[in-house]
Amino acid sequence: FPLSLVFVGMITFNNLCLKYVEVSFYNVARSLTIVFNVFLSRIFLGIPTSCKTMLCLAIVISGFVMGTHGEINFSLIGTVSGMFSSLFVSLNSIFTKKVLPVVDDNHWKLTFYN
Repeated sequence: FPLSLVFVGMITFNNLCLKYVEVSFYNVARSLTIVFNVFLSRIFLGIPTSCKTMLCLAIVISGFVMGTHGEINFSLIGTVSGMFSSLFVSLNSIFTKKVLPVVDDNHWKLTFYN
C-alpha cells in the first residue's frame, strides 16, 4: 500500500516539475535524489554513511543551490516539485528494496501486488 502511494507521488511531482521548469533545469531540480537516497537509506534501512559520502553530498547540495541561483526562468513551484519528486523517487527505491524479500525478490510479483 505505501509503495503505491509513493509511486503516485513520484509520477505526480515528476510531471509537475516538468510542467513548471525547462527541461534543461529538470536535472538540476532532480539532483537531490542521491541526497535523499543516502539519508533515507540510513533512516529506513539502517545503512551507515561515511564522512566521504557526506562530503560528496555537500558538493551535490551546493551544486543544486548554484543551479537554482543561476536559473534565468526560475520557478519556485517547479523547483519544490522537483525536490518532492526526488524524495518520492528515493522512497520508491528504498521501499522496493525493503519489500522485495517478502515476494521472494521477484519484481514481477511486486508489480502484481502493487
